[in-house]
Amino acid sequence: MPWPLRMTLTIALLSLPIGVYVALRIASALRVSTSLPAWRCRLAALALLVPVYLLPLLTLTRYLSGSGGFIPAEIQPITLLDTAPLYLFWWGIIVMLEAFPYLLTLDLLFLPLLLMKHARRRWREPAAHLRLTIVLLFMIYVPVRSAADTFSIRWNDLRVRIEDLPPSLEGVRIGLIGDLQFDAYTGEEKARRMRSILDQARVDLVIFAGDLVTSGRSFIPLGIRSLCPPPIRGASIAVIGDHDYWSDRATIPVAMRECGWTFLENDTTTVYLRGEAVHITGLTHVYSSRLDSLAMEAALATVPQAVLRLLVAHQPAIPLVAAAERHGLDLVLAGHTHGGQIVFRPFGISVTPSHFETRYVSGLYTASATAVVVTNGIGFTLTPIRYHAPAEVTTITLSARRIK
Repeated sequence: MPWPLRMTLTIALLSLPIGVYVALRIASALRVSTSLPAWRCRLAALALLVPVYLLPLLTLTRYLSGSGGFIPAEIQPITLLDTAPLYLFWWGIIVMLEAFPYLLTLDLLFLPLLLMKHARRRWREPAAHLRLTIVLLFMIYVPVRSAADTFSIRWNDLRVRIEDLPPSLEGVRIGLIGDLQFDAYTGEEKARRMRSILDQARVDLVIFAGDLVTSGRSFIPLGIRSLCPPPIRGASIAVIGDHDYWSDRATIPVAMRECGWTFLENDTTTVYLRGEAVHITGLTHVYSSRLDSLAMEAALATVPQAVLRLLVAHQPAIPLVAAAERHGLDLVLAGHTHGGQIVFRPFGISVTPSHFETRYVSGLYTASATAVVVTNGIGFTLTPIRYHAPAEVTTITLSARRIK
């Protein structure tokens, strides 16, 4: 069974109890707020789940019948028939998961009122209206917010302080891009906007943290065209990503080298920025080719001393960052997480599956002398939706942090 189909079915099954709970709370609120019979309210609320779970039903049916998958990430053009079940599924899942903690909290708060008949009768209708309001607000907010995060590209400009950075490198700008994930959903228009941001930023060095395509080989030529020639005339460094490794780990590095990129695979290169030697180490650390602790230590122990030393890897793995800290590297640059891609914020707390893999999910981390920057990237995995994790081009401006 293909990975996208397997994950879609898993998410559908895991979210179903929450979906039923939310539907029943809607039914209860409708029964209180209207004069409709209870069975009609339940039927109407449960009917809301039908368009949400249409996608897994269609994908499973097509797979079992031998018609293939239903998520057409590798074909063009995409029609409304292809995308409607996809967006309805993910929007519905997000609405349910966002509304669930608030509805549950409301139920727990009103639980003591069940013992007080007068108070229960008094607060029954306001509670029903509040439940409906919560669900309605998320039904409006989720598609609006996801559309904004999905179809735009933000310029995330960060300032990173490096210990004893020489004055000559003060203000050097690094452009960090990653996870372009070229497929039927990420095309040339996003690539043009990405290059436009890098051009406006006037970066001195550009880093590509991997994942040129989503899957297969059909979109590799488009991905190569989007990055060739490199966005700047100066140093352009790239590493391989998980999806590149699965798609064609031989062709992509060769093609990028041929058009001007320095593609690093467990090695170090030296570039000169404003006359200063900067060592950049690129490590291949992906699901299908993970470095163990000994390999990490061996790779970083040989990096020569310099005024600035960078580590580039696709995955911002915690052991990789720890090794960079032990060897005194100044900056770790990565992608992979998509910033979580879909990030829930119950009561203002960010929650995403990426947190189960690493604590370096999005943005700048400066807990030690080694700074870590993770870009949200441009494209998608599994679903063509971003939510609270907008597509972005990251730029990093270096400045000195003096040791007292």
